[in-house]
Amino acid sequence: LKGATQPVSLQDVLTKGLTKLCQVKPVGLDSIDWLGNWLLANNPCRPAVEPSPPTKIDVDSIEMADVDDDNSDSLTLKAKIKAKKVRIVSALGPEGSRTEAVAKKICEDMGYEHISFSRMVKAAANKGDMQLSNMMQAALSRGSSCPANAAIIMLSKAIGAYLETAQSKGGTIIVSGFPQNLDQALNFAKEVTEPSFFLVFKEDETQVTAKAKAEAKKTGVSEELMDRMVRRFSEETLPVVRHYSKFQKVKEISDRYRHTCSRCFT
Repeated sequence: LKGATQPVSLQDVLTKGLTKLCQVKPVGLDSIDWLGNWLLANNPCRPAVEPSPPTKIDVDSIEMADVDDDNSDSLTLKAKIKAKKVRIVSALGPEGSRTEAVAKKICEDMGYEHISFSRMVKAAANKGDMQLSNMMQAALSRGSSCPANAAIIMLSKAIGAYLETAQSKGGTIIVSGFPQNLDQALNFAKEVTEPSFFLVFKEDETQVTAKAKAEAKKTGVSEELMDRMVRRFSEETLPVVRHYSKFQKVKEISDRYRHTCSRCFT
């Protein structure tokens, strides 16, 4: 390809993209969106950009534009988030890193709202409408990411419910376990909002994997399924972290709450 930083053919790029597509297994038209986003993110002819190292971000320094008519029912969810000056923070971590537990603890201590994406998926698999339930059950049984459109619909409802009950502006919502992949991330940014920053839990890979497998045994999750879930984070979620690191929107912490979390939001 002309302009590529390294010699590569169109066939090579497409083969790699289609291989990744088969691994992610998006449903229906999501597959077209996923492949398009992957090609944009992995275009060998794009200008090279050096990823910036993870930086500390002061939540209070993030500015949002004012929207005067915040009581209008005609506002889109994106506009309502801006009107309420709500910050969305994504908390990501590998299986075994206690991401959800620490995110919940942060919210309890700081007075933030916590949305657990993994619990949302499990609830939808058990109680959602038939089509949604089937999609979530399939994702859980395979240890794969759920379709981006379904993920955004579920999160939009949860965020919308929070906005309806929020008494004042300036709230913060921490969403743990989302996005699972770049497709979800880009579609969420387009349809809802882009997270203010990504809180990424960094722990020793061997230790967290051992913790995840030990927990899997206690809960009856097969080792094969847990292995797929561990690989999913490495193959699908870490590209999200690398992508947003370029824009200095990643903040790394460990699960040692007392020593790290106090520095994340002050």
